[in-house]
Amino acid sequence: MERYGWIVGMLNGAVNLLLLLGVCRWENKPAAPLRLLLAALVGGGYAWMSIMADFSFMSRGVWQLLFLGITSLIAFGMHVSTLRLGVEFSLLWFALHALAAGFQQGDIWTGVLWASLLLLLYLVRTDDRAGRNFVNLCITHRSRTVRLTALRDTGNQLTDPLTGKSVLIVGPDVAQRLLGLSRQQLLDPIQTMQLHPIPGLRLVPYRSVGQPVGLLLAMHFPDVTLNRQRGGQVVAFSPDAIGSGKGFEALAGGMA
Repeated sequence: MERYGWIVGMLNGAVNLLLLLGVCRWENKPAAPLRLLLAALVGGGYAWMSIMADFSFMSRGVWQLLFLGITSLIAFGMHVSTLRLGVEFSLLWFALHALAAGFQQGDIWTGVLWASLLLLLYLVRTDDRAGRNFVNLCITHRSRTVRLTALRDTGNQLTDPLTGKSVLIVGPDVAQRLLGLSRQQLLDPIQTMQLHPIPGLRLVPYRSVGQPVGLLLAMHFPDVTLNRQRGGQVVAFSPDAIGSGKGFEALAGGMA
C-alpha cells in the first residue's frame, strides 16, 4: 500500500500541475513555475495521505475544500484574483475526480454530465472574455517583482506629460507592494508628494468622463515587461482597484 500511495501521490501531483497551468493559461495569468510546482507537490502529498489507513478521514469533503484552498493560495498568492482562480481550479479538480469515479464505477452518464458542465463553464468564460485582449505584465523595482494581467484598453488615453508616451494604470495593491504606498496616500497625491517624498515619484494628470481633471501618482520603472516587450515604462497608481473579478489588474493603452 505504501508503494501504491507514492504512485498515486506522484500522479495526482502531475495532474494538479496540469490543472493549475491550465487555469493560468485560461485566464492569461503569468505562471510562477516554483509556486505551481510547490502547490502540485502539496496536492500530491494530500492524495498520498488520503489513501493511507491512518488518514482516510482526509478524503472527505471538508478536507478536500481545505486542500484546494491551500493549493490555490500557494499557486496564485494573496491577490484579489485568487478567489476566482481558486474556484476555477476547484471546479476542474472536482469534475476530473467525478469523471474518474464515474468511469471506474461504470456510471458513464455521470462522466457525460460532468463533461457537459465543463463545456458549459468553458463557453461561459469564453463569452465573458470575448472582445477582450489580455497581456502579461511584469514590473520589477529593486528586489520586488509584481506579475499581473493587463487589459489592452484602447480607451485608455492617459499619457506622460513629459514624454507623451502611454501610461500603464495599476491599483493600490501594486502601489503597496512596489513602493509601500497606502490607498489613503494615493487619494491625496499632492500631500503624499510633500510628506512622503520618494525618488522618482511624480504626478500625472488625468480626466474621466464627467469629472474634472485629477492627479495620479506615477513613477518611471526601467524594468517592465509587457506582452514580451521589456523596457522602461511609466506606471500610474489608481486609488481604486482595477478590474476586480474581471480577470485583469492593470490597464494598458497604446503601448501594448
